[in-house]
Amino acid sequence: MMFATVEPHLCQARIVGFKSLFAAERAIGLEPNKIDFAIVSRDRDRGIGIIVFEYGLFVPPHQQAYFAIEQRLYAGNALLYAFNQVGETIDFEPPLPFIDFFNGALDVEQAIHDGRIVRPQMLLNGKVIWSWPAERPKELAIKL
Repeated sequence: MMFATVEPHLCQARIVGFKSLFAAERAIGLEPNKIDFAIVSRDRDRGIGIIVFEYGLFVPPHQQAYFAIEQRLYAGNALLYAFNQVGETIDFEPPLPFIDFFNGALDVEQAIHDGRIVRPQMLLNGKVIWSWPAERPKELAIKL
C-alpha cells in the first residue's frame, strides 16, 4: 500500500510503498500507543490523514524538527495516508499537500508571526493551559 512519509529533519516528503500501515509507522519511527491521528484535508474523492507522535509538540524545540500543512504545525516524523468517501484507507497518490519545513523554532515563530501557521495551544474548560513552545502542561500526566 502507498503512503507518504514526512521527515522534517531531512526536509523530505515522499510517497513510498509498505506492506501495511503498521509497517509504514514502524519505518519512520512511530510507536503504537504513542500516536495521534488527524485529518489534513478532505474533498469529494479522497481525504488525507496524518499520523504523528502524540506528544511531539512537547519535545523541547532544540530536540525537534517541525513542518506545517495548511496552517497547522506538526513535530517529528509523520505518515500521511489517503482514505476514500467511506473512510477506507486507499493508496496515497500524488499530489502531496504543500508541506512547509522549518529550520528550527525561530523559523516556526516567524511563520506564526507572519500568519502562515497558528500557534498550537491546549485549552481546558476554555482556559489556555499550554501554548507552543512551552513545556507540557502539568495537568497532563505523560512521560516523553
